[in-house]
Amino acid sequence: MENVFLEPGSIQKLEEIIQENSYSKVLIVTNKNSFSHEEISGPLYQSIINCEFHRFFDYDLNPKGSDVIKGINDYNSFKPDIIIGIGGGSAMDMAKLIHYFAPLKPKNEHDILNLINDDKKSGAKRQDLVLIPTTSGSGSEATHFAVIYLEGKKYSLADESLLPSYTIVDSQLTQSLPARVSAFTGLDAYCQAIESYWAKAATDESRDFSIKAIKLIHSSLKEAVNSPSPKSRDAMAKGSYYAGKAINITKTTAPHALSYYLTTKYNIPHGHAVALCLPYFIELNAAEVKFEKILTITECKDLTQFKKIFIELIQTVGLESNIKNILKDDLQEFINSANPERLGNNPIELNSEMMFNLFSNN
Repeated sequence: MENVFLEPGSIQKLEEIIQENSYSKVLIVTNKNSFSHEEISGPLYQSIINCEFHRFFDYDLNPKGSDVIKGINDYNSFKPDIIIGIGGGSAMDMAKLIHYFAPLKPKNEHDILNLINDDKKSGAKRQDLVLIPTTSGSGSEATHFAVIYLEGKKYSLADESLLPSYTIVDSQLTQSLPARVSAFTGLDAYCQAIESYWAKAATDESRDFSIKAIKLIHSSLKEAVNSPSPKSRDAMAKGSYYAGKAINITKTTAPHALSYYLTTKYNIPHGHAVALCLPYFIELNAAEVKFEKILTITECKDLTQFKKIFIELIQTVGLESNIKNILKDDLQEFINSANPERLGNNPIELNSEMMFNLFSNN
């Protein structure tokens, strides 16, 4: 059963969770630099003060199979009774991957790849998992997905056991986020919310989550980046969570399908990469999806204004907004790189020629 705590200061709930379940050995999965901020490390250590713990942080920002094997080795040596993933999307994904694969005992990347493709893998007994985001963007704390790179290729593991037993979304843990990280992650959450709204797989429930996320993020992202306040930080933390809840139902669409090329070739952070792609699909996808609710909550009179405001938001948070300034002569290679699964979830059916014309003529 999922237990979710969304209010500022809710990190204090962790101590109650530890005590109520009599946990004594805690595996903490963090980013390498997460614990340089006292508002993150202090409350966490206070919550586990009576526990034996081990911290795992030796992995790449984009977790590889070899990183997961290292985490599993630490898990097997320490034998925890709970796993806590605290940090950005990479830390939470790594906690999910260790939580998922450790009972299956893979020895190498090849074993992990075989397990991903094995439909009988889900029945293993696993410890409780707690996810605590310290950024407002990935939504990993609300999804049954985790990203892993195997033999140079990106895979998205999907399994219901990747949903945490406990989710703690405490905006006080995001107070020290640098402006650029707030911008990248916030745009990621905003794009997830919009894409999940128009996705072919959208449902009434997912659209309710999308609208909650869009309302919170649209009104708060600029302030959270340029002059953050507790209120804007809290709105972004909750907006990111609801965007994750939406995308957990629908998965992503064309902007995400194209974004991976920008990140891989040009090292554009993921949220920025998706935001560069999304405006091209707003008017196109409106042929199949009604945008009235989005226009109402963003106070836009039409799609042209919404698109303009979205592009201006990218600029206002200090980022490049014109994809052509990045791609230069690589447009066809960029189009050819699109992830077919994500493209297939777009409400308008797309092909290479359509997308080439879309990006060439706008």
